[in-house]
Amino acid sequence: MVFVIWPASTGLLPATAQMLFWVFSALMGISLSSISWMYTQHLDRAGVLYHAATFGALSLYGYTTRRD
Repeated sequence: MVFVIWPASTGLLPATAQMLFWVFSALMGISLSSISWMYTQHLDRAGVLYHAATFGALSLYGYTTRRD
């Protein structure tokens, strides 16, 4: 998804770029939580929600402050 969005990012409307960013963030959160799910035998819902919330908060911080 990054390789598709990145070249087109200069020509996107801000609303479209923001929507694609949130879709990308959600997909990354899902993929990271599924990886941690596979390698942990007793991972409960709180752990998955913690990972998703942390990724979402850091993505929002980076998006609003425009910092890495």
